[in-house]
Amino acid sequence: MWFSMSKNKFALHFGVITENTSINYGEGFGNNSCVKKFTRGDGKEYTYASPQKVSRCIMDAANFSNTPVEEVGSGKKVWQFQRDAYIDKYPEIDFIGYMKTREKEEAISRKKVLRVNPLISLEPYMSDIDYQTNLSLATRGNGYGNIAQTEIQYSFFTYTVCVDLDRLGIDKNSDTVIPNQEKIERMEELLDAIKYLYADIKGRRENLSPVFIIGGIYERKNPFFSNRIKFANGRELNIKLLKQTIEDAEIQEDTLVGYVDTALPNNEEILKEFNPLTIGKFFNEIKNRVRNVYGE
Repeated sequence: MWFSMSKNKFALHFGVITENTSINYGEGFGNNSCVKKFTRGDGKEYTYASPQKVSRCIMDAANFSNTPVEEVGSGKKVWQFQRDAYIDKYPEIDFIGYMKTREKEEAISRKKVLRVNPLISLEPYMSDIDYQTNLSLATRGNGYGNIAQTEIQYSFFTYTVCVDLDRLGIDKNSDTVIPNQEKIERMEELLDAIKYLYADIKGRRENLSPVFIIGGIYERKNPFFSNRIKFANGRELNIKLLKQTIEDAEIQEDTLVGYVDTALPNNEEILKEFNPLTIGKFFNEIKNRVRNVYGE
């Protein structure tokens, strides 16, 4: 698709489809681990991973999770990023923001530059359960294995990502402005993390790499594709909804699509309607557009 960069286009946004097993669990009971889920009006349950979980996966994959922390408070203490940790040295707080408090001092905060929406299953949860035991260890001691149950779901999932490129690398609290080249490098590391995203959960490593991705860099900071990536007729991508979203928002010229060929049932329709790039080429083109934003 043809693309033109305007100095007013600073809102990076895209929606993603992944294929994986559920990665986020709530507070269980006994030997039962319950996957996080919610119920829609149709009575069906859908599993999800919270924005905090997805954001943490991205920070870990980008090797950004190294900002020093401290425990503060005289009564009930809390953990927070260190007061003297600044964005010039730590990309983590550049992307996910912070709130720093200290006794007898005013709290300082900075809003997130990176915002993600929950990872939500596109297929309903069907009450699948994995039964586990520690039998291999128990038998070594001539004992009996204890049974544990874990709710599981293998599904296609979707989430969205937003990055305010005009606020990246700028922190008024510390009068910090990092060079544009460093902003580019941080964004490239972030994009690579999303391209090869994974999550470690319950002894397994889940592949959260996109099988379908749609988005670009826009003038409006609206998450256009949030709640617009859905299935129809079973597990077919609802192409009509996506195309109407693009048309209504008037973002045809700035929107790209990346796709793993044959990943979804209505493969031929996706290829015909979107003429998608490979996932690798999608991220390479987004990187080029990020460079354009910062004048490279």
